Amino acid sequence: MNDLKRFRDDARQRTGKMLLGVTLGTAVIVIAALMTGCGTAKKSDVGIAFVKVEPGNLILKKSVASLIQVKRNLVFIVRVENTGRSRSEPLEVTLLINQKPKPIQRRLAVTPLDSGGATSAVFKGPFDITDLVTQIPIKVNIAPVSGKTNASSSNSASYEVRFGLGNSLAPS
Repeated sequence: MNDLKRFRDDARQRTGKMLLGVTLGTAVIVIAALMTGCGTAKKSDVGIAFVKVEPGNLILKKSVASLIQVKRNLVFIVRVENTGRSRSEPLEVTLLINQKPKPIQRRLAVTPLDSGGATSAVFKGPFDITDLVTQIPIKVNIAPVSGKTNASSSNSASYEVRFGLGNSLAPS
């Protein structure tokens, strides 16, 4: 009878030790998976925060056509943000003023952004604006980032603008 009782008690002790080992092993695996991101792709989410035109502090809006006065010191500022969880790759920001017959395209390199980081790509004039009559699309694009989710929504933007002269070609 004592042997049977000892066998039962030993089994209970072995089960408790086995359960503790399984629980600790599972905890280690879960912690490792959380620290490495479960093996998924990097979650860098770089996008355009806004496009500003200087002088004049004009923020371009996607749904509203804007009037931009052509000046020698015309500047387009593209604000780029990383709202993801990891550092981005080096980026290339492209500005395209799609006038006819001669579109204006400029590119600038942007250094990698930390998570939550932001920087500005500053495109300085002079710009050879020749179309002062029609509404012109201005397109801004950020070169794709590997591992980016939903790449098309925030990596490019298009704005309708009309350029005007007035007394804007006077030196400033």
